[in-house]
Amino acid sequence: MPRTTDLDPLLQRLKILLECEYVVALSVSPNGHHSTVGSVGDSFQIDFSACIARLLHTDCAGNHCGALRAPLDISRAALKIAAARPDERNVSALSVRIPAGIQATIVIIAVRRCLFNAEDERSLRHYTDWVADYVAIWYRLRGGEQHRSGLQSALDQVGLALIMLDRDGRTLGINDTARHLLMSGDGMVAIGETLSCAMLEDAVRLHSVIGHTLLGPIEVARAPVLTIRRRRRRPLVVAVLRVAADPGPGETAIVLQIIEPDRNHNSAITAACTLFGFTGAEARLAQLLAGGASLAEAATALRIQMPTARTYLKQAFVKSGTNRQAALVQVLLSSLVRLRDGTVPTAV
Repeated sequence: MPRTTDLDPLLQRLKILLECEYVVALSVSPNGHHSTVGSVGDSFQIDFSACIARLLHTDCAGNHCGALRAPLDISRAALKIAAARPDERNVSALSVRIPAGIQATIVIIAVRRCLFNAEDERSLRHYTDWVADYVAIWYRLRGGEQHRSGLQSALDQVGLALIMLDRDGRTLGINDTARHLLMSGDGMVAIGETLSCAMLEDAVRLHSVIGHTLLGPIEVARAPVLTIRRRRRRPLVVAVLRVAADPGPGETAIVLQIIEPDRNHNSAITAACTLFGFTGAEARLAQLLAGGASLAEAATALRIQMPTARTYLKQAFVKSGTNRQAALVQVLLSSLVRLRDGTVPTAV
């Protein structure tokens, strides 16, 4: 995916305009910390840290000026840089400072071996409004990209597979769990931006449910839940959630929560058992019961006698605040499909 927040085209244009060898853009925080956010050209091994310090913290006469208080200014032409080597004393820089939000200022510095003159400064001043507009757009795009990246990182931490669809059913985003699920090709698959299923009947049901969910009134807080068959493992459980009343083009309209019983079941049940304070034996019994085993089948699998199994079950009742096996299983399974309060899952 190409970067849409790159400052390099702006810097390249200024490099040509000022006939300089190097142009760099720095993002500077109020405490003076700075980081490079774009650069073009050859820095020709000057002591660039000295250049940055001079431009950020002093005026052209060398006096400390309380860095970056002016909303926009251009340094005096022919500002010399204290270079590392004597033969580079004539290296000079021209800079422009542009506010970019409350917590940052973008400083653009042009550097060349010969001195800048008054005409160079007039040329840069002539372009300052355009430069400021360009940086403002770049900064908003950069903020949006950082926000999107943060949301993606958060979604990747979720154990459930999540897939976001637009109003036409095209995939807008997925988390890591969903990506691995689709790559396996068992049950659900991705064909370009479109979701499908390994079995035709399941694909028809999935797209029919998505279509009906989009057409229905969003005030009806229901989440259709259907199963998608797999060749070698237990079926996937898919909850279809509508998230926008009137989504525009490219906006998220549907979120799919996909549960892999073989993958999600034990980890979710184990977490719930830990929260309730179950012992290891009680947790193993609870996992088997939540997986559909009867108490007798669970006792056999655990190689314990029925009286022992009943004792474990009673202890689990006490710790979970339940009094029936069905209620215990419901409490444990409720940690699988995560719906907001008031949304009712509806089997399809």
